Amino acid sequence: MTTRRSLTLLALTVVILTLSTCARSWYRVREEESERVRTEVKIFSEPPGADVNINGKHIGATPIMVPMQYRYRRVIYARERSYAVVRDTEERMIPEYINNVFEVTVTKPGYEGQVHHLQLRGEKDMEIHVPLPKKE
Repeated sequence: MTTRRSLTLLALTVVILTLSTCARSWYRVREEESERVRTEVKIFSEPPGADVNINGKHIGATPIMVPMQYRYRRVIYARERSYAVVRDTEERMIPEYINNVFEVTVTKPGYEGQVHHLQLRGEKDMEIHVPLPKKE
């Protein structure tokens, strides 16, 4: 009886070890040519009329709509899977955005300035509402 139990435990251990090593980690296969992406960002402030700077460049006063451009490419990752005698390759497409982080600074005399770090990921449009507290 104990020999049978030992063989069963040994068989289960082998199966668990085999299944845990079946899927290998993801590796980068290829990437497609990058494309331009454009997101329309509308910036509002309370009170309105605040100055807006994006990455240190003055853009205008709130409310304002700013077209933000950055790059996007599709990256293909793959991993091999093998179960007993069957072996195949699984692929996944993961989007990768390039130069898509923007620092948005909103200031107005008499109010505390606010800084937002905006990370865009292919949205068509976006709104930012910035409350500016009065300076004491």
